[in-house]
Amino acid sequence: MGDGNISGTTTQNIRYMGLLIRLQEVREYKEKYRLDNILILPYQPREKIHLSLGSADIQVVSLGEGCVGFTHPNKIYGAMFISKPVLYIGPEQSHITDILCRCPGNISVSHGELKGTFNRLANEIPAAISNKILPNLS
Repeated sequence: MGDGNISGTTTQNIRYMGLLIRLQEVREYKEKYRLDNILILPYQPREKIHLSLGSADIQVVSLGEGCVGFTHPNKIYGAMFISKPVLYIGPEQSHITDILCRCPGNISVSHGELKGTFNRLANEIPAAISNKILPNLS
């Protein structure tokens, strides 16, 4: 998950919601680096999920290395439907980058680009949020 360089460097709040595969790792990371801006929220029933999905300023979509062609994170379509910018973390060549290259205002980061990523995000996320330039393609 990184080396804790974001501690105290951002005013952004990070919210994890639901049944995360790596939830315990997120909890340990939060404790280890004393990251009070990370909030872990419980799973939301399907009937209420629409209330929480739209509350985030930016949607995170990730795709594991070696997963291109095997899985398709459909969260990209939810973000597009609610007109929210996307932070994509994954391989540079993927179906997600094919979509995002046509939609300005999104941020793509490869898994290996951790150095400098947090500074870049601290600068680009507020601009993406304020511009709200991800088009609604529904």
